[in-house]
Amino acid sequence: MSWEKEEISEKDFLYRHCHYLKRERISKKIKRHPNETSFILRDGEEALSFNWSKYADPERSYIVLGLTYSNSSENFIQYQDYTFFRYPYKHLSEIAGVSDISHDFLFIDNPSPVGKPNNRSHTAVSLDDDDLAIRVNLSDYVKDNYDECKCEVSLNDVQRVLTLLREKLNDTEYHKLWDFKNGISTLFDI
Repeated sequence: MSWEKEEISEKDFLYRHCHYLKRERISKKIKRHPNETSFILRDGEEALSFNWSKYADPERSYIVLGLTYSNSSENFIQYQDYTFFRYPYKHLSEIAGVSDISHDFLFIDNPSPVGKPNNRSHTAVSLDDDDLAIRVNLSDYVKDNYDECKCEVSLNDVQRVLTLLREKLNDTEYHKLWDFKNGISTLFDI
């Protein structure tokens, strides 16, 4: 059993995680976050990954990230090294070069293996090509709307929930069918 693909409403939002590197500054120029490299398609990627607001809020997005193993290792992704940004579906759909936005849930199994949670909210944003202008547009949108885009989350609360969920291995709703009793309110999903 899995889920059905659904149409995303233009009133909805999509959350994108962007890695944040704390580097020593060589110059006095402040580095943009996110910058264009946050939107490069990596090897093997066919689309940019986002989470749909119908099934995930920023906290749940951090939790899915924190329950995921990093590239073919058995170490969890360092979720605290990422920031989530909120994009209106309508804005993304109007960017020249964005060819498709589709609900592309990740269902592995029930339960899925430890380190590979299911993700009912996963959405694929497909690009015509890996064009710099598209990536600049995605970065500039946050720069111009930072207060509305940056997702403020208590990482202490996320850590508390993740600790409890990781102890359950794959006996969590994130590894099953996402049948959360409290809607998208994450801190009570334990």
